[in-house]
Amino acid sequence: MIRVENLSKSYPTGTVLRGVTWQVNPGERVGLIGANGAGKSTFLKILTGEIDPDGGKIIFPPRRSIGYLPQELVGNFSGTLDEEMWAVFEKIRGIGKALEEIAHSIEETKDPEALHELVEKQSRLQLEFEMAEGYTAETRIGRVLFGLGFKPEDRRRPMREFSGGWQMRAALARLLLASPDLLLLDEPTNHLDVTAIEWLEDYLADYPGAVLLISHDRMFLDSVVNRISELENGHFGEYSGTYSDFVEEKEARRESASAAHDRQKKEITRQEATIERFRFSATRSRQAKSREKQLSKIERIQLPRPIPKIFFRFPVAPPSGNLVLSGERLAKRYENLEVFSKLSFELRRGDRLVLVGPNGCGKSTLLRLILGEEEPSEGLRSFGHNVKVGYYSQQQADSLEGSNSVLDEAYLEAPDWKLGEVRNLLARFLFKDEEVFKKVSQLSGGEKSRLALAKLLLHPANLLVLDEPTNHLDIASKDILASALVSYQGTVILVSHDRYLLDQIATRVLAFEDKRALLYDGDYAYYRLKKEEQLLAKASEKKEAEKKEKKESKGKKVPLHKALLEVEEIEARIMNLEEEIALLEERMADPSLYVDPESAQETTQRYQQAKLELEGSNALWMERIAGI
Repeated sequence: MIRVENLSKSYPTGTVLRGVTWQVNPGERVGLIGANGAGKSTFLKILTGEIDPDGGKIIFPPRRSIGYLPQELVGNFSGTLDEEMWAVFEKIRGIGKALEEIAHSIEETKDPEALHELVEKQSRLQLEFEMAEGYTAETRIGRVLFGLGFKPEDRRRPMREFSGGWQMRAALARLLLASPDLLLLDEPTNHLDVTAIEWLEDYLADYPGAVLLISHDRMFLDSVVNRISELENGHFGEYSGTYSDFVEEKEARRESASAAHDRQKKEITRQEATIERFRFSATRSRQAKSREKQLSKIERIQLPRPIPKIFFRFPVAPPSGNLVLSGERLAKRYENLEVFSKLSFELRRGDRLVLVGPNGCGKSTLLRLILGEEEPSEGLRSFGHNVKVGYYSQQQADSLEGSNSVLDEAYLEAPDWKLGEVRNLLARFLFKDEEVFKKVSQLSGGEKSRLALAKLLLHPANLLVLDEPTNHLDIASKDILASALVSYQGTVILVSHDRYLLDQIATRVLAFEDKRALLYDGDYAYYRLKKEEQLLAKASEKKEAEKKEKKESKGKKVPLHKALLEVEEIEARIMNLEEEIALLEERMADPSLYVDPESAQETTQRYQQAKLELEGSNALWMERIAGI
């Protein structure tokens, strides 16, 4: 599908690709992983031609297509959501327009020869339209938009009205509809809620082309990929299977390499001791020199350099009272739009409450009410004794001042800290030595997220309010964050679409569903279990209702002899229609028909009408047979 040979790329800050040879094959779904700043996004941009490599070549077969979703949206949308989706099907729209024009020309044309040509052209275009899957385009658009969380009424909205996150969803939808031979996705789940992520997992599992994706969501990787490529120190390590398979295999390889390294080191030490013992021996010095020469030719086993990881713990703050936060019959409305109502809860010291639900359901709105950034339409929000809040917003990384250095960005946040203390804190987030003088604007998305987390630690808090804190963080950094939150002695309110983090953190779940917020006193696994039970109960209720309806309809059933008579009538109608269609096809194949344009037009229209009648009769026959 695509192959790179001896690819290299360096920046002043370091080398990200060192003579890489790599390929992805048709049908493969490859997860590209690595630490923040390893060069993953750079590699994708090289594949698309957005960035030039320093050396090497890219081999891509002709007449193959590549589709690319970057981390951040580039470019403007001009039309409505529906227009953006249909722009993918320009060929289908062109054929459809041509068919409309031909149909109009057939109605107007009186010349038999011209009419014959028009009908032939119409047949060719109809076949081409069908081959291009024109009849299913509308269904595909609806399926993809629904799966990614758009409502039917959203299709008429101008794209400029959507937030950046929803525009990213639209860009992803358009890319999936285009169905390129090679799909390149750079952190596609960043702007998706859990429901949309799970839909995307199912969609990509059946994707007909090859997929190369960057993701720091281990559960997403486990569901989608069948191969892992790890970019580490400028080289790729290849592993077959899912992310979980990769973790096991990498550990096995590390243990094997460590054991081989230890054996070799022990053997080399023994050989060196022997050489030294006999180096000046009159009888064995020649043997010692020969052994020394052989020893110098042995290729030493090198253990891989450990990848630096962030390490931190949230600072201890003076404890709050036992009751940290309460909400009494909270409601929020914007004009005629009700977000939620009658929401009551109490948050106790040590609780780790996670908010779940689709994007736009009210999670971030509730956080703004808690923080006092907005007032509730009804109800009361109140804090307990001595509560000190630390807040990480979804846009925290974007609010950093690009012209500042990393050190200035942190130091200006806490001028009462000593410079050395700030540098020590930044070092725990992997900003060391000269890296602290790098401009914020030069940082990757993951590096900005790490800096934003570091700033959060500058002010000790006993209530952490975290809105999507894992965006752009690599998997190792997410694990450290999870560990820090589990050991944190304060109270946590968390919004996240990372299911692994939710599994690790939650002690209570507040779920937003149908303009209601339901509180589950248990962890995230408990919440999922309860949701499954509710779905099963609904399915059971529906099944019972259908049984009841069927039973009642049986009581009103038409007598068998009348039902059989009706079936016979339908079968006779089907037979007559099939014979009529066969005769019409014979007439339409005869050039003499087109001598009389009116007759040709009537025959064509009757042919189309007969086919529709036949389709309806067949469906009715199936329905009546099933009811006997």
